Amino acid sequence: MSTALTLAQMFTRELEALGGKVHEASSTSDIVKIIAEIAVRSGSKRIITSRLTVDNEEQLLTELRKEGFELVQLDNLTQPRAELASVDLAVTCADMIIASTGTIVITTYQDEHRLATCLPRVHIAIAHLTEIVSDPQDANNHVRKQLAKDPHCAVSFISGPSRTADIEMKLILGVHGPHELHVILKR
Repeated sequence: MSTALTLAQMFTRELEALGGKVHEASSTSDIVKIIAEIAVRSGSKRIITSRLTVDNEEQLLTELRKEGFELVQLDNLTQPRAELASVDLAVTCADMIIASTGTIVITTYQDEHRLATCLPRVHIAIAHLTEIVSDPQDANNHVRKQLAKDPHCAVSFISGPSRTADIEMKLILGVHGPHELHVILKR
């Protein structure tokens, strides 16, 4: 078994233990099917996309529109914060995945793109299997490179859906961010 597959299994185990869900895809059509299933189940007809850097991006967007979803690209909005506060589902791309902690790493250069990962009720992140590393130390070089390029960038480490146990020591999901986190691993 290859190292990337072993790391993907570790990532899946860790993220799902935190309440997230991992989906595997080998094609653009697979990604469309997964996003559509999540959107239908969550009752989302409108989807905001942010920083999609996937192969066949136009095909992905076209196929989702054919499925009946309204797709809005965050960069095309005049009032992105208001839109993000009112939409149920956002799709982004992860820059890196940390297997041992079930964490996705997303680097953003504008607040609106960072907010796309935490304001909508459902967050779907797409990541390539080649972007997986073993532990946080391995992610350190990537983060340093991004900060060297632009010290004003925001680096988000996301491990599962938002949760807190501050209220009467009961675990509550979605208080400070998405109720659901889905990661689509593209082979």
